[in-house]
Amino acid sequence: LRHRDRGTTLQIDLIAEAARAGNAGVTLLVDLADFVAWLQPQVDSAAQNYEDPTASFSGGEFDRLDEALCTVLFALRNVGVYLEFYLDPPRACGL
Repeated sequence: LRHRDRGTTLQIDLIAEAARAGNAGVTLLVDLADFVAWLQPQVDSAAQNYEDPTASFSGGEFDRLDEALCTVLFALRNVGVYLEFYLDPPRACGL
């Protein structure tokens, strides 16, 4: 966790929070670029465990990325945790 050495982290049990919130659940605001940067190595690692050890993830292998993304999103949704993505591009980048 970032800044753990300065004591500026807080761990929260999202499943318990979602259960307390009832039907509304918990919605998290997630930076899309950071999420993709986290997800790609996870998919690559999983692919090496279950398939050819020389296989690696590349941006064109949408079936693996789609499967991993759906698994994460649906598993979170099933326990009442919803992700809302945003894109925060640098100024003047054209997005």
